[in-house]
Amino acid sequence: MRCTRRSATVALAAALFGLAAASAAAAADFGEKVQVHGYGNWAYGKTDGNAYMNGTDEGNYDKLEFSLAVAAAPSPNVSVQAQIFVENDEEGAGASVDYAFAEYAFSDLARFRIGAVKQPFGIFTEIFDVGTVYPFVSLAQGIYGPAGFVSEHYVGAGLTGRTVVGSGWNLQYDLYGGEMESALSTPWAETGEDEGEADIMDMVGGRFVLTTPGMAANCGVSAYTGSEDARSEAGEVESHRQTAVGAHVEWFQGPATVRAEYAYKDDEVTTANAAYAEAAWRFTPHWQVAARYDWSKTDLEDGADVDGELLKHQDIGFAVDYFFSRNMVLKFAYHRVDGNRFTAADDEDEGQDDTTNLYTAGVSFSF
Repeated sequence: MRCTRRSATVALAAALFGLAAASAAAAADFGEKVQVHGYGNWAYGKTDGNAYMNGTDEGNYDKLEFSLAVAAAPSPNVSVQAQIFVENDEEGAGASVDYAFAEYAFSDLARFRIGAVKQPFGIFTEIFDVGTVYPFVSLAQGIYGPAGFVSEHYVGAGLTGRTVVGSGWNLQYDLYGGEMESALSTPWAETGEDEGEADIMDMVGGRFVLTTPGMAANCGVSAYTGSEDARSEAGEVESHRQTAVGAHVEWFQGPATVRAEYAYKDDEVTTANAAYAEAAWRFTPHWQVAARYDWSKTDLEDGADVDGELLKHQDIGFAVDYFFSRNMVLKFAYHRVDGNRFTAADDEDEGQDDTTNLYTAGVSFSF
C-alpha cells in the first residue's frame, strides 16, 4: 500500500504511539510478558547506469525503512505477535503490516498459529528487516527480491514445533495453508518493465530444519504450492498453479558464517532457478568482511522471443561492515551485476546496459 509522505508520517506516529501505549498498559498487566523491538535500515546507492536495488545513476539517498514489532503473552499458552513496517524510497513513502498472528502452544512440539503469519521458507523470510544479522544492505535478489518466490507472511493457519532427535540434534517443522502475496517483476512483458504482485491462493506448504548439537549448523528444505493470480500494474490477471521448492544450509564457526540457498519455481508460464552462496568473517570485534554470489535464471515456457538478458541475473558482491555493537552496523558494499532480470533503465528514454556496478553505504540498527 502506497501513501504520501505526510500521511505515512502521521500513520507511523499514530502506530508508534498506539503500540507504545498498548505495550505500557500490557506490561502493567503482564509484567515481563510484553516485548517491543524495532529494526531500521538506511542506505545510499549509486550505479553506473541502470537502477538496481536501492541504487540509481544519480545516487539515491531515499532508502529508509523501519519496523516495530510487539509480542505479548496475555495468558498461559497464548501469545500474540505483530509488526508494522514503514518505508521511504524514491517513489514516496508507504506503510504496511508485516505480520499479525496469534499462537496457542499445546507443547514445544505443536504450536498453532493463525492470522497473518510469518512465512516459513528458507533462511530469511521471518527476519527480512533485521539488517543487523546479515552483512549486505539487501538480501540476495534471486530468491528474496521481486522474483515471486516468497513473502514476509501468509494469511491463514499453520502448525510449528521442534523436538530433540538423537544426541542434541533439533528438528523444527512448519506446516501451513492460506494465501500469500509476493512481489513479482516481469521485465520481459510486452509493456516493458512490469512490476506487480503474485497472489498465491489455496496454498499449502511446509519447512523442515535440522540443527546440529550446539547450534553450529543447520540445514532445511521448504516447499509450497497454490493457485497463482498474477496481477500487473495494468490490472491484467492470469491464473496458474505455482509450485516452489527450496533448500538451505547455514554454518557458524567462531567468527565465520557461511550460508547457501537454492530455490526452484514453476508457475506454468515460467520456470525459475535461483541460488546464492554467502560467506562472512568477523576478523575483529568491530570489523567484518563478506562476499556473496547471487544467481538466477528464468525460462519462459511459451517460447517467447525476448532478450535473454532480461531473463538472467548474476550478482557478485563484496561488503565491509563496522559494528559499533551488535545493535548498530555500518555497511559498505560493491556489486557487479550481469543481466537485467532485476535491473531497470534509470532513464526511460534510454536502454539498459547488460552490466551494472552498484556502490552502497548505509546503516542497520535494532533494539
